[in-house]
Amino acid sequence: MKITIFETGKPQTLEAILANKDRRATLQNQLLKQFPSKTLLTIKLNTPGTIKNNEKIKHIFTTGITQLRHYFPVVEKEWPFDQLVTGPEVFWIINLSAIESKQRSVAFEENFQLGRLFDVDVLSKGKIISRNDLNLPSRKCLICSDYAKSCARSQRHSILQLQFKISKMYQNYYKHEN
Repeated sequence: MKITIFETGKPQTLEAILANKDRRATLQNQLLKQFPSKTLLTIKLNTPGTIKNNEKIKHIFTTGITQLRHYFPVVEKEWPFDQLVTGPEVFWIINLSAIESKQRSVAFEENFQLGRLFDVDVLSKGKIISRNDLNLPSRKCLICSDYAKSCARSQRHSILQLQFKISKMYQNYYKHEN
């Protein structure tokens, strides 16, 4: 294995990443209007640095989506965007309450070995459901025991440290593959 899984791929600019964030928000709003009585899941990866998509990142994503389907066996509609240079994403419309959907997504993030790399946003009636809405603690940092947002805000860990950690997680998970 190379030093990290982030050594191949096309580096993305902050402008491209922000433009994709705007595109995602627009699509979320459209889907919430189109399916007002349903719950929307937006699933993507948390990838530090400018490399957001390559074969290994796609591999993590497709493996995770397969695992996530165990938590959400019935997806009414699906919009996959796995070829985005800013990283793979998928949008699911499901017929579960937002609270139950968030409980299931948190269970996935905490129980699947690579689940911490995923960001599963649960939206309903124009609102994002958070861990706080379920009285659950915020996500922990991948590297230390502090909260992830605190570490990110203070830039406690370098992008390279995070990429090494994610690469080690990748290597450990897929060690039996050729």
